[in-house]
Amino acid sequence: MTTAPTYLEWLARVLEKPETEIMAMAFEAGLRQLWREHVLGQYLQGKISRAQAVEQVGIDWVDFAERQYEAMTEDLAWARQ
Repeated sequence: MTTAPTYLEWLARVLEKPETEIMAMAFEAGLRQLWREHVLGQYLQGKISRAQAVEQVGIDWVDFAERQYEAMTEDLAWARQ
């Protein structure tokens, strides 16, 4: 099993950047992901409009979330039969 320090060392070597910079990049990417998940969750719960979600995270992410939600809904409907 690969550990976080292993990933960190590998990325630092491959990207030729200091580990501190890699950690900052990872932190930023994680925050963006959390924000995107929050916005998409708000949209799928009907708390914000599709247009607002698109404006905040982009059409590709909204389309992706809609496809995932539809697939999950279909799976649940199938399981309840």
